[in-house]
Amino acid sequence: MLYDQNLPKFLWPEACNMVVHIQNRTPHRALGKKTPEGVFTGKKPEVGHLRIFGSVTYCHIPKEKRSKLEQTTEVGYLVGYSETSKAYRIYIPSNRKIVVRQDAKFMEDKAFRKSREMPFEEQDEDTPLVQQKGSDLAGRQSSGSNMVTSTSISLREEEPRLSQQV
Repeated sequence: MLYDQNLPKFLWPEACNMVVHIQNRTPHRALGKKTPEGVFTGKKPEVGHLRIFGSVTYCHIPKEKRSKLEQTTEVGYLVGYSETSKAYRIYIPSNRKIVVRQDAKFMEDKAFRKSREMPFEEQDEDTPLVQQKGSDLAGRQSSGSNMVTSTSISLREEEPRLSQQV
């Protein structure tokens, strides 16, 4: 989450707290498709406040904390939810501080920059994501001498091209 949103690594506790906050409000099979929050409090949890982690946020600065000519909003990133009030925890990169604010506008369409830029490769359901060393795709044990990997094939194909260019 931190890597995808280009947020600093010192925000990892905030990311962990947000994950736990969301997991406590999602149904679990062990609880009979009930949420941990619902089982604990006896009420159905509210999920309308949930936003995308790291989304760009414009939060209002109260009049008491600014002068007449200073800006009225700050740009920040959502990093969590307040445990004591109905507010959001927002990281302000210009101050390198986390503030708790209720008045915030979220630009969720700009979230997940790196995930959207990565190419998506479709893969068969039968093909494992990672092949174990010493086994073929069917899961049988094989010796390392007769295994041919895709990298060795691509290198063999490119060798004649390199010699032709020289």
